[in-house]
Order: sequence, then structure tokens, then C-alpha cells
Amino acid sequence: MKKYLLLITGIIFLASCRTGKINRTLNSGDPALFTGVLISDTHSGKTLYSYAGDKPFVPASNTKILTLSACLSTLGDSIPAFRYFMRKDTLFLLGTGDPTLLHPDFPESAAMPLLKKAGTIVISDQNFRQAPYGAGWAWDDYNDYYQPELSSLPVYGNVVRAALQNGELTLKPAYFSLKDSLLPTGTIVRNPGENTFYRNPASQRSARFSQEIPFRTGLELTARLLADTLKVPVICKHFEITEPLKTAYSHPVDTVLRKMMQQSDNFLAEQLLLLAGGTLSDTLSTALSIRHLSGRLLNDTALPYRWLDGSGLSRYNLFSPQIMVHLLNNMYRSYPQERLFSLMSIGGKAGTLRNKYKTGNTPYVFAKTGSMSGVYNESGFLTGRSGRLLTYSVMKNNFTGTVAENGRKTMNLVEIIRQRY
Repeated sequence: MKKYLLLITGIIFLASCRTGKINRTLNSGDPALFTGVLISDTHSGKTLYSYAGDKPFVPASNTKILTLSACLSTLGDSIPAFRYFMRKDTLFLLGTGDPTLLHPDFPESAAMPLLKKAGTIVISDQNFRQAPYGAGWAWDDYNDYYQPELSSLPVYGNVVRAALQNGELTLKPAYFSLKDSLLPTGTIVRNPGENTFYRNPASQRSARFSQEIPFRTGLELTARLLADTLKVPVICKHFEITEPLKTAYSHPVDTVLRKMMQQSDNFLAEQLLLLAGGTLSDTLSTALSIRHLSGRLLNDTALPYRWLDGSGLSRYNLFSPQIMVHLLNNMYRSYPQERLFSLMSIGGKAGTLRNKYKTGNTPYVFAKTGSMSGVYNESGFLTGRSGRLLTYSVMKNNFTGTVAENGRKTMNLVEIIRQRY
């Protein structure tokens, strides 16, 4: 009996040694801060540590973990570019939400030859039931690179790219033009309701100046941009589908998912959520996608949550560390580790964590960050000092300090967790 008591006492002592410094770290600093932490053994799913792990937090770009899971569960090897049928040399086309068409960060779409050989292209957005912005997005971020509008057939990433070329400020696509204005800034500004772009010609810009400005989307504009690029007549028209639709494909799924996760690309995340939901319905709608996909991804948990968009731009989203860990563990059980980890930001190597967790040559953190004013979150996989694989989620809301400061504190906490497991 005495031996058993000593064993139990030893286990409790060991556990308290592991968690004591974690607790002290969480309970110091900004008094306004809300923090939630959950750590589990990845292979068994057993919870090893929880501090407000069941409480909901604004997830910011940790929401992209749900979008990743949605895409992995619905898409095959390649991104569906559009659905179509041919009538003589006329291509009738419905968008799928594919964000990569004419996007400069991707190679030419595998669907381009089909577009180029058409005598005429007819496009329709009759399957699109989505506002240009997501629920709860900030209206005054319309000029910022991270908030492009949503559409069924995006082109050029739905942004205009400005840069200096031979000393001259140029826009791409060249369809758009600049007007002079007495702006009090060197940046380019678009009027909220139209595609008029203004610059101050007197502003001094470095040779490396670049800026991405979302443009106002619309089917007519998409048609003009496609016609200008393809040199093929493009017509906007709702049409009757008289024969079975075929699907054209653009890029490998993992190529697009990796860019979404590692660069935390909001536009890719939103369009990919539309695309994933579109595989389960004939309608492109964020709300409908979430309705279909939440049952698929979260039907095995009774945990409360609120899911409103694909990128995390909305502060209406609410998820707990427990849900983040639950999703990550489910993905780990469903997909090869090498594939899954390659899609995440990798400590010291790639993505938003490339400048963190640099100890040694072997990466030990594979995670997704998420931040906005007053919010910093980090959820993913961590190899402990013992070699044990952990799934973790650290969520911080409501702080008054900087995002960078709380990112550093989170890194320190994750390092402590690593040392103790």
C-alpha cells in the first residue's frame, strides 16, 4: 500500500513540475488578457493540460485550420477551375470559386488551353449567392491587400498590383489606370464604390515599392478582363444548362493549400471555402458551405462554436482551443503526417513561423498562427524534448499590447511546453 502511495505521489509531483511553470507564465503580464491553452498527446488524443481550453476565443487566421480541413475532406488532387459545356466553338462556363485563374503567384492554370481555344466564351454567375464581403468584415479595409472581394470566377486574385517599372508607377492588369490626386500619402487609394485608383505624383517611392489594392468585382468586369487577356470574345449571360457539365482543373490542391496556410492568405481561404462547399451543393455561398461542412468536420463534438467565414477576418468567429486541437487530431488521423505538416507554417523554415523556433536543424513546430488587433493565436503540432508528438492550441484575446509582443510570449510558452514534454 505504501509503495502505491509513493507512486501516486511521484506521479502528482511530476505532473505539477510540468505544469507549474506553464501556469506561472499564463498568470503573469497584461491583466486584460484572456488566454486559453490545450495540449494533447497527438496519437492517443488524451488531454495533457488545459487552461480555459473549452472557452471560445476570436480565432483570427486559426479559422484557416477549418478551411484546410474542409478542403482536404472534399477536394481531390486538383483544384476544380470551372464547370462547362461546349456548343460548337462556344464555351459555356460556371465558376467554382477557384482563386488561381491569372493569379501571378501561380503558374498558368492547366485550364487555360481550353479557354484559349474557344471561339467565344459565355460566363454566368447564376450559381453565386454570396456578398462581396464576409459577415463582420471591416468596411474601411476595402483598400487593404488582405481583404479582396469574393466572386465565383476570380481573376488576378481580385487585386490590382502597383509597382515601379523604369521609374514609372504601373498597374497590373494594365486594364486599370491611375489618376493624380493630392493624397497625403504615398500609397494608392481606390474610391470605395468604383474602380478609380488615385496616386499623389509628388510622393517619393523607393525602387522596391509595391502595393496590392482590391478592385470592385463584377461579372461584366470579369468578362472584360478575360477578353483583354485571352483575346477572345467573352459574354455575360445566364444560360440554360442543356447537357452534362464537365469540370476543368487548374492546379494541385496542396500547392494552393500550402500558400493559404503558410502565407495566411485570406483571399485563398475565402475562395477555397466557397469551392469546397460547392462540391457538396450546386450553389456557391459561404453560409451554405459552412452549413454543409460543419456537420462533416464537427459532428463528433458537442463543443460550442461560431463559424462565419473561411479566413478569420470576421471577429464574429468563436472557437475554443479544444476545437482547434480536436480538428488537428482528426486531420492527423486522416492524412499522412508528411503531407499535413508540409501544409503548415514550419518553425524556423517556412511561413509565418520561419523566424521563430530556430533551435537546431530539425523543425519541431508545425502550426498556424492567427492575429489581428488584440488577438494572437497559435495552433498546431509540437515535438516535445522526449520525442513525444503533441497537439497544442494557445489562444490570446483582449490584450492591449502589440501582436508582436504576444507572439513572442506565445513562442516562449510553447518552448516551455516542449521542455516539459
